Amino acid sequence: MGDAKDRHAVRVVYDSYCEFCRGITRIMKKFDSLNLVRLVAASDFSQLSDHLNMLDLDSVMAIDSAGRCFRSSHAISRVIIRMPLLFPLFPVLLVFQLLGISEMVYEFIAQRRYSLPSRLLAFLNR
Repeated sequence: MGDAKDRHAVRVVYDSYCEFCRGITRIMKKFDSLNLVRLVAASDFSQLSDHLNMLDLDSVMAIDSAGRCFRSSHAISRVIIRMPLLFPLFPVLLVFQLLGISEMVYEFIAQRRYSLPSRLLAFLNR
C-alpha cells in the first residue's frame, strides 16, 4: 500500500463460504465510495499477512496499512469509518462497543451466519 489513499485503506478478511458474509461484502462494495475497503476471502490465505493463521480467521477481520488486525465488531467499525454514507453509524457502534453490546450482537449473528435466511440477504442487498 503505497500512495496516500492506500494508507487509509483496510483489508477485510471474510468467510467466502458463507452466503450471508458474501451478501454483506456486496453491501460494502455499494457503500465504499472512497474505494478504501479491500475484500479478501479467508479461503485465499495466500493474500493474507504471514503473521495470521487459520485460527485467526474464525471471524471477520480488518487489517489496516500498518498491519494491525481488528476482529469482529471492531473490524466492522474500521470499515464503517471509511464509508461516508455509513459514518453516522460509527458513534452508535462505538457506544455499543463501550457497553459491550456490539460484541454480543456480532457473536449472535456470527454463530448463525450459515443458517440466516436468504430473504434477509435479498432485503439487505436492495
